[in-house]
Amino acid sequence: MTQLRNLNRERNEQFTILRRYFSENRVSSGLMGRVWAALQQAMGRSKRRVHENDIQILQLLPWTLKTELQEEVYAPIVTAHPFFAQFSAQYRMQMRKVYQIIDAVSLGIGQELFNFGENSERMYFVLSGYLTYSEDVSRGGLSTPSMVSAGHWLCEPVMWIKWKHTGQLLATTHCEFVALKASKVQEVLLQIISLTPHDAVQQYAKMFARFFKKHQEMLTDIWQDVDLLSEMAFRSFVEEPTEADAKTGQRSSGNAGSAHQAMDRRKSVFGGGRAMTFNDPRTIFAMSRNWAKSMEQFHASA
Repeated sequence: MTQLRNLNRERNEQFTILRRYFSENRVSSGLMGRVWAALQQAMGRSKRRVHENDIQILQLLPWTLKTELQEEVYAPIVTAHPFFAQFSAQYRMQMRKVYQIIDAVSLGIGQELFNFGENSERMYFVLSGYLTYSEDVSRGGLSTPSMVSAGHWLCEPVMWIKWKHTGQLLATTHCEFVALKASKVQEVLLQIISLTPHDAVQQYAKMFARFFKKHQEMLTDIWQDVDLLSEMAFRSFVEEPTEADAKTGQRSSGNAGSAHQAMDRRKSVFGGGRAMTFNDPRTIFAMSRNWAKSMEQFHASA
């Protein structure tokens, strides 16, 4: 509170000095109006949510209480994604580790989050604001920008494959995000893979990579097919693997009513085409040199 009062006092003092400057230099009313408008806009750009890192006193909390707070704040945001919803349901303690590595990101009007061809490092969840995404036209992208807003997630591919941004994302209003750095999330996920021979995380990563190896033209920074991702997550986490699944890296269809019927509609997507080979579970991640090397051809043609 003291810091906020000091900031308000300093701002009011600056406004008072500015008014005096205008008066002493007989600045025209028209120009004064434009200056005030520009300053108000600039101040609006600097507004942002209070981030966890801004509150140093939270570092004094016991670990269990702090992780509980992080879970309550971040779970509704991150588990909107089907993979993280399933992962959280099965591995709650590991999911709490994911919440610990979340970064808060603010973006002012006209600022850029990423651009064509840049190496991607983080997955984002949009909390507020509006952005425009322009896809690289050399990839057959649309000339009309796409609108991105709260509830959208961005750049999921970086979690599973080596990824370069396929477009430019610009803020048209002040925007807030939470971000997951892929390399840190992968460290948490690898702890699960090392403990379970038929891990759901590995299955999901294989399905994701296999699908977009076959349908490269579909994948962009803002791609978000909730139905398809839900099917991938269901097949990875809910269905029981068979012996054949253990060898092929795929899961059986089994008997689970309408959910399985929906998955059968995409049977050719998951079952057909050239499957990727994984000699070591760690190679499903971009952090693995072998996996990155195996995906070079994918990115070269993407």
